[in-house]
Amino acid sequence: MASELDKELSSIRNIVYLCWGTDCKKAGAKAIEKSIEGFVAEKGLDASVLVVRTKCVGQCEHAPLLCIQPELAWYGPLEASEVAGILAGHLLLNGKKVDRSTLTIPVAQPQLTKKRKAD
Repeated sequence: MASELDKELSSIRNIVYLCWGTDCKKAGAKAIEKSIEGFVAEKGLDASVLVVRTKCVGQCEHAPLLCIQPELAWYGPLEASEVAGILAGHLLLNGKKVDRSTLTIPVAQPQLTKKRKAD
């Protein structure tokens, strides 16, 4: 039998990760978060969108920034006024990326420390 948490998580369609590192906060992450929360509430998306603060993601030159899953679309630097347009593309228009501030940030791949010798 599914728990209440399982039911809640199964309704999540998108996750918005907002960098909450020092530089992002200095550059306006708090205003970005308010804009995200306002958009999600206004559009009635509370049950399908999860907003998560992250630790520093090491992209301080793009502060403040966010990442939208499942598209793995990174945006930054951002102004609070841009948030609604970006979120509309992803959350209402089925993952449409907004060209204005899309970043290409490589996802770390696991690295082998030693090569295995063939037996």
